[in-house]
Amino acid sequence: AIDMGQAEALQRRLREAQEHISINDLVVKAAAIALQQEPMVNATLAENGYSLRPDADIAIAVALDDGLLMPVIRGCQTLSLRQIAQQGRRLIEQAQAGSLNEEQLSGASFPISNLGKAGIDQFAALIPPGQAAILAVATISDQAVVRNGELTAARMMQVTLSSDHRLVDGLCAAKFLTAFKTALEDPTSL
Repeated sequence: AIDMGQAEALQRRLREAQEHISINDLVVKAAAIALQQEPMVNATLAENGYSLRPDADIAIAVALDDGLLMPVIRGCQTLSLRQIAQQGRRLIEQAQAGSLNEEQLSGASFPISNLGKAGIDQFAALIPPGQAAILAVATISDQAVVRNGELTAARMMQVTLSSDHRLVDGLCAAKFLTAFKTALEDPTSL
């Protein structure tokens, strides 16, 4: 579980400054940071083993009436939040208009499926063929937590990393999730 209080506060400040940054944009940037720290999660299966991918080419799930598309935001590790937001919005609009091309839908190194807007509390996503892992992101909700021995409410989000153990073992997955959580709980790094 990730405490999203600081991330939501950052998003509110950015929105007040007329920056159109979504929680999903913060998730994509945090994933890019974590992928740089744990490069095996960013690997893809190849005929003779695997291929380490230097760039965080992150696919975002876009639900349509007749299915799901996974357009790719390329080089997320070098993009600012604003650039990730702009590219993500453009890809979502193109997906909804049916105007994505093959290049925009291929070559991902890491996919993210976010069902937070649907109010889903937790889920596991299926790893696309050839990928090392996929991140399932659930809704942010008020949950009871204990801080300094006191019961309090916090804005928490569940995530699940499904991984292909031929590439990403449990320790590697845990290190990725720790880096991801750290980035979102202290979003100044984003």
